[in-house]
Amino acid sequence: MKSIYGVKMKNQEANKIYEKVMESVKASLESIQQIEMQKDEDVKQIELISVELDKIASDFTEELLKLQNYSEWEKFTIAFFGETNAGKSTIIESLRIAFNEIKREELIQYNDVEYKKKMKEYASDANSLIDQLDESFMDYADRLLKIENSIKQIQIKQNRLLNPKRIIAIYSVIFVIGMVLGIVFF
Repeated sequence: MKSIYGVKMKNQEANKIYEKVMESVKASLESIQQIEMQKDEDVKQIELISVELDKIASDFTEELLKLQNYSEWEKFTIAFFGETNAGKSTIIESLRIAFNEIKREELIQYNDVEYKKKMKEYASDANSLIDQLDESFMDYADRLLKIENSIKQIQIKQNRLLNPKRIIAIYSVIFVIGMVLGIVFF
């Protein structure tokens, strides 16, 4: 029993396919030969066409018999060739989908598992980076807060020193001490 894309086929059924193709070619030849022409040159033209078709049919039948004898339905190979972006891969992938190719299904499942693994790894890496960024942000925020507090303390000290009431009080104390000691400030 032969299998074509998962469909079990007996040798007799495969041979029937070849026989149908050969019968179709013979029927086409017979229908051309039955054409009746009025003019001699048309008749000669039909005869030339018939001879050429007979030769083609003979060659085709010979090739078909070779295929029938040497074909292996267990492993069927088709080749596609053509220009870039002509659709070769699209046809092949469509055939793979249509016939539920086992290797393709396994590849899809494998890729799905790998995709999920990678997504978990990326999510884990992203969470780790977010945590690191949070730590860095908190560290910088703490450092900036300390700097800001230091600046405020400096400003408070400067404000105390440069406070007009304080300056007047200091000058007053100095003046009084100077008067007591007899120092003249003028």
